Amino acid sequence: IKKETGSLRFIPDMQPLNAVTLRDCGQVPHCEKFSEPFSGRSIYSLMDLFSFYD
Repeated sequence: IKKETGSLRFIPDMQPLNAVTLRDCGQVPHCEKFSEPFSGRSIYSLMDLFSFYD
């Protein structure tokens, strides 16, 4: 695909990879179980929450 500057933009076709990717069927953890590791801590980041879930 051409960019506004005239150069080409590389866009890979991910359909073959998507066809063999296993979907995650996991459920979102219960709120209390999710927040338990963070109890008693005064500071935590949004990154902590994302890495804990995945």
